[in-house]
Amino acid sequence: MPDLIQKKIQDSGLPYVHINGGYRGDTSGQALSKLKRYLSLSPSGSVDVCVIELGTNDWMQGYSVADIESNLTTILATLRSSNSAMVLALIEMRSFPGFRQGEEYDSLFSKFSKRNSIALIPFPLTAVITNDSLLQSDGVHPNAKGTELYADEVWKYLFPLL
Repeated sequence: MPDLIQKKIQDSGLPYVHINGGYRGDTSGQALSKLKRYLSLSPSGSVDVCVIELGTNDWMQGYSVADIESNLTTILATLRSSNSAMVLALIEMRSFPGFRQGEEYDSLFSKFSKRNSIALIPFPLTAVITNDSLLQSDGVHPNAKGTELYADEVWKYLFPLL
C-alpha cells in the first residue's frame, strides 16, 4: 500500500515523500523501537505528516489493549516532540472475521484519537475483509486488488488532511 499512497501524493502534486516505517507483522512496541530512526530518514530533516497503523499484530500476539495504548501514547509523544505542527492520523483497526478482539479493542482507536486530538481514518478494510476474492490465502491480508481498495479508502481521509 505505501507505493500506492506515494503515487496518489505525486499525482496530487503534493510535496511529500512517503517513508514506510512498518512491516508486515510489526507490533506497536517494534514500531516504537524504530521510530527515532525513521524520523531521521526524512529528506527535509522534518516529518510533516505521520499516519499510524498499528495494533492488530499486538492483539494477535497476545498483547493487552493497555500495552497497545501505552505504546501509541509514547509514539504520539515522540512524534509531537519532533514537530509540533505535524499532521497526525491514526488508522482505526477493528476485529477481523474469525479473530474477534472484543469491544475494548474495537473502541481503542476512536477513543485514543479523540482523547489525543488526532485525525482518525475509519477502519479502511471493511469492504475487503468480508470478500475472500480480495484477500490473500491467509484470510487476513489484502491481495493486490484488496490493497488498491484499502489505499483508496485511506486516501479518501488522508488527502483532506494534507
